[in-house]
Amino acid sequence: MATEEAVQPDASLASPERIAAFKADLVAFLGEKLYSPEQPWDIAVFEGYGRGLVATRDIAVNELIFLDRPILVGPRVNNYDVIFCASCCRIQKRLTLCSGGCRLPICADCDRSAAPETPHTAECTVITSWQPKDQKRYCKTILYALTSIRAMLLNDLESRIVFNMEGHAPRKDMITEIDRLLKDQIFANLPEGSPNLTFLRRIVNVLNTNAFETFRIVQDEENNDHEIILRGLYILGALMNHHCLANVRYVFDENQVMWCHASRPIRKGEQIFNNYSKVLWGTQHRIIHLWFSKHFLCECERCRDVT
Repeated sequence: MATEEAVQPDASLASPERIAAFKADLVAFLGEKLYSPEQPWDIAVFEGYGRGLVATRDIAVNELIFLDRPILVGPRVNNYDVIFCASCCRIQKRLTLCSGGCRLPICADCDRSAAPETPHTAECTVITSWQPKDQKRYCKTILYALTSIRAMLLNDLESRIVFNMEGHAPRKDMITEIDRLLKDQIFANLPEGSPNLTFLRRIVNVLNTNAFETFRIVQDEENNDHEIILRGLYILGALMNHHCLANVRYVFDENQVMWCHASRPIRKGEQIFNNYSKVLWGTQHRIIHLWFSKHFLCECERCRDVT
């Protein structure tokens, strides 16, 4: 583990002016349905952590701390055991590719031919502008990169929020989904060094540092429910720093909204912590996981406890 150095928080993100502007953008993104000034959290700076969430008053066990929605959501970078529409996640009994030539599986309702504008039209336009090769064949590499590609469609507010998040470069031995697009020569018009490729690599760094696993429940043609595992970029959720003894628990509802509750009483001024590993893992397992996935060595009291 000594071959690479631990990643330090980006100090430039922690100035009072940037935090105030960042919070204002985040509140605007969440809107009145998800944010209320009565919610007991704020953004603060903690030594050794950088930015994090702090309790603005005493929080009772099981009390709702915040609601969050994904600023980006899409397929994870893993194999799936079913074929589904890349736009709405509807299960496909037979593989049907988008008529626009983006090489993604798309259902009839989301296909570009279904209407002048469908939920898939904008992302398909972006992908086809890079001139995919072999357009009549399904391309898993594009599906795995789709969450990053969707960042090309963010508005100015959303882009400011995303690029105010930490984004750690991948390990030297790691090939990201964007690197794979280049390595496999998927596109004729996405060259190394292009602004689009530079943008996508920045997005991948932010996603790999901050994204959560979420899901969507969809039905197949026989009305059987399927859970499609996705990854989502939840900004408030990602602002919680790690502790192996977290003080929150969270769930996602059918609309992919994150509900974050206190798992134990939290005192005013205390940091609001998530656990980036699994609570039942042993110390060595947790430390290795955090080092390779999050680029830091945990020094919480649980990890320091030799028993």
